[in-house]
Amino acid sequence: MEASLVSQEHAALEVAIMSLVESKLLTQQLLFVLCMSFNALADKHQELCRGTHCGTNNLICQYLKKLSSECLPGTKLINLAPHQQQILHLLNNYRNKVAAGYTKTLLPAARMARMDWSEELESLATIYVAQCATIIQPCMSSPQYTTISSIYDGVSFAGVYRSSLLPMLLEETIKVWFEDTRFVTRSMVLQLSTSLSKKMRQVALLMTDRNSHVGCSGIFFVRGLSNNFRLVCTFATDLMIDKPIYNISSPPGTHCARQDDSYENLCALGEQYNNHEPYVEMRMLDSPAYSFSQP
Repeated sequence: MEASLVSQEHAALEVAIMSLVESKLLTQQLLFVLCMSFNALADKHQELCRGTHCGTNNLICQYLKKLSSECLPGTKLINLAPHQQQILHLLNNYRNKVAAGYTKTLLPAARMARMDWSEELESLATIYVAQCATIIQPCMSSPQYTTISSIYDGVSFAGVYRSSLLPMLLEETIKVWFEDTRFVTRSMVLQLSTSLSKKMRQVALLMTDRNSHVGCSGIFFVRGLSNNFRLVCTFATDLMIDKPIYNISSPPGTHCARQDDSYENLCALGEQYNNHEPYVEMRMLDSPAYSFSQP
């Protein structure tokens, strides 16, 4: 009986030892995988900071995804991921109208993208908005999107901030971006001019046919008696000098590989626009020296 118990104890001990060995091996393997992943991320970060478009001025090389010390006390980052569909609908509904020939001066678009959400662009938007407007139109680039653009805007409101207000604040902020569409001429559509105001640049960017992806982030802060919401959206491309905002065709969408079911004047998700192609110097429209009011 005692021999049997000893034998069982030996067997249990062997199992425990083998489990420890396997656990140690698994730990070593996990550490190896984590080290490889970290090295890959570090290499990618260095590659971004050596890029021909932004180099070390790339937003991702300058700042972290946390609130700047320049922000007012009590400033809060707002996660807009739960509101992706609302933001996408506002933008795509507008683009669908533009692609159909929204005003008397606009003609139908041949191949305008239906925008989709990008977590990569959302991360950059978070880094940007977290600086509380202490930087002016930062240079941004990533492996997927060579030349990234942005819109920084917001609204002030009375009363107590609640998360249930976000849909209204988003709609109020974004719809203002569309207001100057009536001032876009056919000549602007066919060949982008360098003499555009801030609002006209926003409209032109939102109308750009190859603008296939977007990511947004926000902050909330209190200044005096005023509650304030700030929104940053970053986009998959930027404005290009002497290039059309979009190409024209009638009916709209005739150059799409497939037209979208929900937004019938736009190309379906998955249309390729080569927004990762190498940056060509002097093709981009320089950002003007303006900034949004600081918190």
